[in-house]
Amino acid sequence: MAKKKVQNIPVFDLPGNRQFSFFNVNSDHKKHQYEPHRHNFYEIIFYRKVEGFQLIDFEEFEVRPGTWTFLSPGQVHQFHTGRMEGVILTFSAHFLLRSPDDKTFIKNNLLFHHPEYHPSFSIGGEDEGVMQSILDLMEKEYNRENPSPDILHGYLRLLLENADRAFRSTRMPVSVRDPRLLDRTRQIIALVEKNYHRHHNVTFYADAMHLTPKRANEISKEGTGITIMSLVHRRITLEAKRMIGYSDKSIKEISFNLGFEDPAYFSRFFKKNTGESPEVFRSKCSNSTRV
Repeated sequence: MAKKKVQNIPVFDLPGNRQFSFFNVNSDHKKHQYEPHRHNFYEIIFYRKVEGFQLIDFEEFEVRPGTWTFLSPGQVHQFHTGRMEGVILTFSAHFLLRSPDDKTFIKNNLLFHHPEYHPSFSIGGEDEGVMQSILDLMEKEYNRENPSPDILHGYLRLLLENADRAFRSTRMPVSVRDPRLLDRTRQIIALVEKNYHRHHNVTFYADAMHLTPKRANEISKEGTGITIMSLVHRRITLEAKRMIGYSDKSIKEISFNLGFEDPAYFSRFFKKNTGESPEVFRSKCSNSTRV
């Protein structure tokens, strides 16, 4: 693989300011080894025929025929595939979140914005046929002379609801399927996402939930398998990887952005959680498109 310098990872906008797009990838697209990139929109990829793997936030996932991938805004994504056929759906938050019910749905599903899950999975059995049928209906509507945004939105919600149900039944631990536990877990995750770069102690998150630190950690461990501080550390580490690997900010600047007053302490934190110093990690990203 050719060595290339990777700096300032590109952030893609929706093409032509479209709020929703349906794109067929056909067999003429023989090679997909794109540079790491980020989107400011949601993306769903369905692989009908494919060889290879993809990287999502520096984690490698094999892709096979029948794989569905759900990407949130801001995630780092990269294809490493050969011949590929499938469908790519792109849509904005504005298109998806049309009502309070839409916002509740996205908040409670596990397809997007979950630090412990990067949904990329195959859907089998009856669910597979249902998902394919929804895609076919969506494509027909999208290709009409005057497609209805309301109908497309309805098909998209239906697609996501079926995918979320299939994901919960096949990939989620049984212990996490309790609605009340899932709601509290999502509350913790939302708090961490909003505050990880400012607050690095469990007391802050427990107070925000009106719980003791012990009880907050019990809920976190039941819902995600790890403590609140482990969630915070994982989120800091992920953002540090993104900033170190794909921006030209100094390590000192990155450490301050992530809430560390001492850059040396940040470097020790990063090495403890990744096994590499920030400088080594940046060098690897600068010299290869694959981390």
